[in-house]
Amino acid sequence: VRVGIGRPGYGGEQRDAVDYVLGRFYADEEKVVEEAIARVSQAIRTIILHGLNRAMNEFNREMPEGESNVY
Repeated sequence: VRVGIGRPGYGGEQRDAVDYVLGRFYADEEKVVEEAIARVSQAIRTIILHGLNRAMNEFNREMPEGESNVY
């Protein structure tokens, strides 16, 4: 399972990639991380109960416009 972290440059701020990866989350990023963890948990459950192919089809699809693609 892979969880993306995005890219440095939050709000136009320039951050070193190492600091970005290893640094603390901003307050508004914490909600996104919590949602990603919940989605990863769902993906793992789907892998265990229904197999990898079903999980890949369900969780690796493109998201509709305006819907979050965080997982």
